Amino acid sequence: MTGVIKMIKESFSSRLRKALEMRGVSQSELSKRTGIGKSSISTYLKGEYKAKQDKVNLLSTALNVSPAWLMGYDVPMVPGTKSEERNYDILQSKKERYVNMKQLLSTKSLITHMKGKGIHFDIINEQEAMHFLSEHNYYFKLASYRKNYDKVPFGKKQGQYINLDFAYLKDLSTIDFKLRYLILQMCLDIEHSLKSTILHDMETNPNEDGYKIVSLWDDSLSYRAKVNRYLKNSYSHNLGKYNPEYPAWVLFELISFGELCKFVDCYNSNYPKRLPFDAKALYPIRDIRNAAAHNACLINNVREDYGRKPNATLLKFLQSHNVPKRIRVSKLSNKPIHDFCCLLLLYPQIVKSEFLRKNRKRDLLKILQRMRRHANYYTKNKAITTTFEFILKMFFFIKSRY
Repeated sequence: MTGVIKMIKESFSSRLRKALEMRGVSQSELSKRTGIGKSSISTYLKGEYKAKQDKVNLLSTALNVSPAWLMGYDVPMVPGTKSEERNYDILQSKKERYVNMKQLLSTKSLITHMKGKGIHFDIINEQEAMHFLSEHNYYFKLASYRKNYDKVPFGKKQGQYINLDFAYLKDLSTIDFKLRYLILQMCLDIEHSLKSTILHDMETNPNEDGYKIVSLWDDSLSYRAKVNRYLKNSYSHNLGKYNPEYPAWVLFELISFGELCKFVDCYNSNYPKRLPFDAKALYPIRDIRNAAAHNACLINNVREDYGRKPNATLLKFLQSHNVPKRIRVSKLSNKPIHDFCCLLLLYPQIVKSEFLRKNRKRDLLKILQRMRRHANYYTKNKAITTTFEFILKMFFFIKSRY
């Protein structure tokens, strides 16, 4: 260490404990080797006292480590090499990861695990629950809905869920499943209608020929390059003959829903006030559409605050219907709730087909009725009941537009 100031990396107690473990030496054995009392060694390990230099020298000699390393300095454990300590740290890291890994359990063991977490099987018995997990769902997805419930904070049942029956989890997962299917149907309707709306508007837009907006949207050619990369495996691969000068009506057959949302936003920015809806509200719809398409849970934690600002048009709509600020803030801070409300609001503004609007109105009424089928399950869960009420009110405000 001559001429160089080394930094303290670990405490003396931590290094002593590490050296004992690596050398396989007990406290008693170390006491015999050094002549230092067992009580003193114990206080060193607890971090209550730090050994004086003469004791450090005895300990380092007995454990075959560098005195400076034992004192916590950032130096090799044994002069000339760091490999021994590095190998030890890697081994410890692997041990820690193994301890933290979840064990793959059988369906029967999962039922036992849930009971240990305070989940009851009063409405649906254990045999029925095993059948549901084996045939209709899987534990990781079903168990995610437990985030809607509180745990016992202290006492003998600390960490167990409060007022949670397996039937509640099953019901929430079923509602979520039906909700995802409805969202995908609504988004397919929106995707088709967006394309029709933009193309029809271009017909009356004197500044647009279907090529100009493509150049404005994709001035760097990055989107068209992406289209070309995947064109070979596309069902519309024959449209590659238009490359690179794709007109909008051809490009619409090749881009994703997310890219379409960006295209519409670009069109709205370049030709403001021509579209009858808020183009920025398409992004939350894109997000919930993607979540539903990937079969992600939506109502597994209705209490979570995502810390995002709500869409201005949605906020204004709720304000106009005198929804209290406390409720707006509470519910719209949850992204799945916020995004679904954006979908409800924009759908009738974008989709002009009376047939489609009538069908989706019927489907929405069905899902809302399904939410209330087992209302008694959630009487003690304010987060779930108020969320269902909020969605119901949102639909009530807007159903006349469907």
